[in-house]
Amino acid sequence: MMNKLGWMIRAGALMALIFLAGCAKGESTYQEGMKLAESGKYEKALSKFQQAMKEDGEVSDYHIACGMAYIHMGKYEEAGKVFENAMGKLKESAAKEDKKQFYYGNALALSGMGECEQALAYCDKALKIDLLGDMDADINYTKAVCLKNQGKYEEAEEVCKKLIKENKKDWQAYYELASIQEKLGRREEAAKTYEEIGEDDDGTACFALYRLYNLMGDSESAEKALDEVLGWDTKKAANALAVGRAYYCKKDMGSARKYFQMAYDGNCTESLYYLGVLSMEEKNYQDAEKKFLAYIKENERDLDAEAYNQLAVAMMELETYEKAQDYLNQGLERGMTEAEQGLRKNQVVLYEKQKKYEEALEAAQEYVKRYDDDEMKKELSFIKTRIK
Repeated sequence: MMNKLGWMIRAGALMALIFLAGCAKGESTYQEGMKLAESGKYEKALSKFQQAMKEDGEVSDYHIACGMAYIHMGKYEEAGKVFENAMGKLKESAAKEDKKQFYYGNALALSGMGECEQALAYCDKALKIDLLGDMDADINYTKAVCLKNQGKYEEAEEVCKKLIKENKKDWQAYYELASIQEKLGRREEAAKTYEEIGEDDDGTACFALYRLYNLMGDSESAEKALDEVLGWDTKKAANALAVGRAYYCKKDMGSARKYFQMAYDGNCTESLYYLGVLSMEEKNYQDAEKKFLAYIKENERDLDAEAYNQLAVAMMELETYEKAQDYLNQGLERGMTEAEQGLRKNQVVLYEKQKKYEEALEAAQEYVKRYDDDEMKKELSFIKTRIK
C-alpha cells in the first residue's frame, strides 16, 4: 500500500500550506471548504473555494485552496490556471508568503502534467523565498520526484540526502532515496537505506526489503525480513494486517486470509483491500470487485488509489471494458498518488485490449513523457506497428 497522503500531497496538513483568511468576506464559505477537503471530499470543497473567490477575489488563500483542490482531483491544467491567474491578479497585493505558495502550487500542477523542467523552475523560485520554512521539505521532495522522473537520478539522490540530513525521520525521503538507488543499480545500498528506516507502523520497510532481497537473489535475507513481521503481536489490528501480508508473500493464503479477517474484525478496514487481492489470486474477480468497493467505501479519508487499479484489472479479466475504464478514471481523479503510474500503464493495456491503437498510442506517449520506463518504450514501438 502507498504511504498515506494528506491535503498537502505529501504528509502535511492543509494548514501547513494555507494561512487562515481572518475575517475576510467569504471566510465562512472557505472554512466549509477546508473541512470538506480535510475529509478527502475535494470536489465538494472545490465548489466552496470557488464560491469564496467570487465573494472576495482578493484573498490569496482562496485561490491557493482552489488550486490545491484541483491538484488532488488530478486536474493539473485547471490547477495551473488558478495559480497563474492568482499570480497575475494579485501580483501587487500578494505577500511573499502567498507568492511562495503560488510557485509551489504551480510546481505541483506542472509536475502532474509531466512538465518536470518547468516544475523544477517553480520549485527553485519557491525555495528562494526565505519564508514558510516548514514548506521547504515538501518543495524539495517534489523537486526530487521531478528529477527522478527526468532520469536525473544523481541530482535527485542529492536532494533526498539533504532532506534526510535535515530530518532523520523523513521516511518518505528514505523511500524515495532507496528507489533512486535501485534505479542506479545500487541494490545493496538501497537495502541499507530501507534498513535505516527501522521498524515502522505497517511493515512497509520490511516488505520493501523482502522484494529487494529477492531481486538480489538473497532469499535467506528476504525471508528474514518477513520473519521479523511474523513476530509482531497481532492483538493490534494493524499488526495482524502486516502479519497477513507476510503470509501472503510466503504464499500461505490460508493464514493470510485468517489474519486479514482478524484485522478487519479489529476495525482495520484497510484489510478489505488485501481480501480483495486474495480474491484476485483466486481469479474470483466478481468477489474481488465487491471487496475493493467495500474498501473504497470505508476508507474515504485515507484511500489507496491502487484499489481502482485492481478493479480495472478485474474488469479487464472479465472483459467488462466499460467498467474497467470507469474505474481507471476514478483512480486518476484521485490526483497525485503512488498508484498513478500503474493506472496510466493499465490505461494503455485497456486500449490495446479493445484494439483502440490510436488511443493506446496517445496514452503510451503521455506515459513515457512522465515516467522513465524502458518496457513502455518498447510497447510504444509495438503500438506504432498496429496503426496503418
